[in-house]
Amino acid sequence: MTSDKPIVRLHYLCKAMITGSYYTDNIKEGAKACRHKDIIVFKREPFNEHDRMAVAVYNQKGIKLGYISRNESAAVANVMDSGFAEECFGEITYINKKRESVGLLADCFFRCEDRYIERLKRLIEESKR
Repeated sequence: MTSDKPIVRLHYLCKAMITGSYYTDNIKEGAKACRHKDIIVFKREPFNEHDRMAVAVYNQKGIKLGYISRNESAAVANVMDSGFAEECFGEITYINKKRESVGLLADCFFRCEDRYIERLKRLIEESKR
């Protein structure tokens, strides 16, 4: 007996620097709560006046930590906007709390049905051009 339920898998998207923490309210509180391997939440900000591809980053408590850097934001934003990814999130891989603005690096992931992965891979490659 075969199942008609689609197969959904987790895929690596990119490594991203989290920027803009210097300008983010409550960053000290948010940074204190951050730990290596913590899951972070991405929220699109398509009407951001500085970057229409902006992806804001929040910790699990809902405190804003900054933004995905411009180098990676187009790929992350396009995956999120595509409608093919069920979720897109990150995992903190590096924290530097010694600076006035907190330095964070994260691995970014998305979940999607197998039938959409080739479309999303093409979209990600196009975002890098």
